[in-house]
Amino acid sequence: MANTNGNRPTHKIAVGATTVAIWNNVIQTPDGERNMERVTIDRRYKDKDGQWQSTSSFNTSDLPRLILALQEAYKWLAMKKQPEDDESV
Repeated sequence: MANTNGNRPTHKIAVGATTVAIWNNVIQTPDGERNMERVTIDRRYKDKDGQWQSTSSFNTSDLPRLILALQEAYKWLAMKKQPEDDESV
């Protein structure tokens, strides 16, 4: 999975050969730095020479695994983003 920042993903979910990686990127805004999470997806396979390769192209049969991996990624991100200040209770 390509990442322009050169760092490692903060979390990975693999379902079969399908992987969802969550990356934390720090961006500059007019209000200062902000953490922005990004998600990449890929599928691993062996080429005709037996070498492992990665692709972002999926077959119809890959879709259930991709959906499950994306749901798990969303759940992980949602659980991570708990309200910081819960004074309204």
